Amino acid sequence: MKTLLLATAFILAPLGVACAADVTEASPAGYDWSGLYAGVDVGYAAGKSNLFIAGGGIGGATDLNLPLDPDGFIGGIHLGANYQMASVSR
Repeated sequence: MKTLLLATAFILAPLGVACAADVTEASPAGYDWSGLYAGVDVGYAAGKSNLFIAGGGIGGATDLNLPLDPDGFIGGIHLGANYQMASVSR
């Protein structure tokens, strides 16, 4: 499974680089990148694990063994602003 995930990551990694926009001298002179932006991200996380502590029970006489099966939704909101300053030519 790890090999499959690693291979997928190597195959898809260059796609983000290939989609990047290049700013050249041919770009419109009056274009301004300044402005506000906002975004939302939502996801779901799940896991399966056990917590084991040797001698972690009451008085240290027994072991502590608890199942941990976390799951739930996760998300966030981000806001920001860009301000484009004048470029300096040398």
